[in-house]
Amino acid sequence: MRRFAPLVCALTLAGFASSAPASSGRSDRLLAPPGVCLGDQAVDAGAAAEQQAMACLVNYARTSGGLKPLHSSSVLLAAGQLRLAASIRCNTLSHTACGEQFVTVFRRSGYLARAVRYTLGENLGWGQGELGSARAVMGAWLSSPPHRANLLRAVYRELGVAVLASDSFLGYQGVQLWATEFGSRTVGR
Repeated sequence: MRRFAPLVCALTLAGFASSAPASSGRSDRLLAPPGVCLGDQAVDAGAAAEQQAMACLVNYARTSGGLKPLHSSSVLLAAGQLRLAASIRCNTLSHTACGEQFVTVFRRSGYLARAVRYTLGENLGWGQGELGSARAVMGAWLSSPPHRANLLRAVYRELGVAVLASDSFLGYQGVQLWATEFGSRTVGR
């Protein structure tokens, strides 16, 4: 018999704001100072560099909040890529894009293979132009209580960061979509 922990997800659509969202003092201390996470303000540095910048920002927030950093997971990265591809395909940024269940991308990526227990979480976001940078999206997540809580859940051990540039999304040009996939699992035989 499998035992499953609750699933957590949060969504932000920060991309069409005209300025960065207001942030609290708590959020400010969790956001890495400029220059700590190389390339965190870039929107055209390439997926690998931007994913690395976002992972740095996530782990900076976690360690500043007294938590352990997360280990990179290529399987969770694949889950994030599947989520963003479905979002583009169905023209919606959603934890259940195209009508798929939330856990579908985690199953398809193989993250849940042989898992007897797991906890999953996901933050999604997008931004146009410089609002699509890792730093801008992280700032929006830290200013949103559900997203911040998701970033700071102690139970997570692994992280996958996916980013997808799109010429157009929901009528906006020059957009970057982000998915951070969080997980912990116990694998059985």
